[in-house]
Amino acid sequence: GFTIFAEYGTNSWTKEMLDTWGEYVDVVKYTPAHLHAPWRVIEEKVKLYRDYQVGVAADDPMFSIAYYQGKAEQFLRTIRDIGFTHAQIDTQHINLGERANYKKLHEDWQKYMALALELGFKIDGEVGQKTPDGDLARSGKGRLNVEAIVAEMKRLLAAGCEHVFLESRVIREVIGNWGEKESGAEQIRQVVEQVGQSKVIIEISGQLPFDTRMCHRFWAVRNFGP
Repeated sequence: GFTIFAEYGTNSWTKEMLDTWGEYVDVVKYTPAHLHAPWRVIEEKVKLYRDYQVGVAADDPMFSIAYYQGKAEQFLRTIRDIGFTHAQIDTQHINLGERANYKKLHEDWQKYMALALELGFKIDGEVGQKTPDGDLARSGKGRLNVEAIVAEMKRLLAAGCEHVFLESRVIREVIGNWGEKESGAEQIRQVVEQVGQSKVIIEISGQLPFDTRMCHRFWAVRNFGP
């Protein structure tokens, strides 16, 4: 199955897309860009996806924005009420403008994880950061920290996550633009084997250049099957 990012097209375009490809899509994910769309349009589009039995997820930066503003609970309850089915909870990468209180950030993560599960959301986790600074998933020089990634994925799954994403930028760094680095591919296969292929989502970002994006898709199918 697949998770795709929700498109910005009209609802009529979305319906035609779902008529053609809907049976192949498990979940669509809304990104912060959709926060600028009219509320009515978002509600109508979410209902359209749900009519086709496609799950609807909120990307982790959307939760982070609400958390930064002190509105995390309001955010979760609101998206639940309009039909969202999946969420990502991220309090760990928020800069509140002062020295981070890591204990509080972790306690808040546990708090909102529990609330999201109580509200009926399916929760997806994510391992790896968009930038390398402080990223425990990277060992440097284009290598993964396989042990740390596996441990964090298992922790997230034990906490209630249904799946765990492996960050697209981390993947690109270790397999190259074209999937040409076999050493990186072998490390990712080790992660998937230890965690379980049914639990790991290989993220291939729509923000990648077209040729890189397509090569990564072929790479993923070649390594892990359709």
